[in-house]
Amino acid sequence: MIDNYLRGALLLGSTKIRNQHDEVKQLIKSSARLIFVGCGGSFSGAQHCSHDYLKMAGIKTLSPDSPSLLTCIFNDFPREEAFREWAKVQREPDDLLIVISSSGESDVTINCAKYFKLMGNK
Repeated sequence: MIDNYLRGALLLGSTKIRNQHDEVKQLIKSSARLIFVGCGGSFSGAQHCSHDYLKMAGIKTLSPDSPSLLTCIFNDFPREEAFREWAKVQREPDDLLIVISSSGESDVTINCAKYFKLMGNK
């Protein structure tokens, strides 16, 4: 199923894109679950990707998308640590974190990614 879902990336045609496509596909296939995070508009994109991978590719996914959960973690922890604290409870060793970011500068998602890397995840 993942081959069909990612096939669109191959339409671009360059060797570099094809190689990156193959690397991403292997990362996804070797992961137990895909974890998606994003902030602001990227939060919506992360949620949408999470649902698409689950629905269209049959891959287990997770993202912090419950309004009550988000209110809780952003209330109980410093904003920049909120997703990292969520990940401390949710992360499993074979999970793959996928960060969606327009700016690449959100401290909330950067700290979550650093935590995943520190714990040995991809």
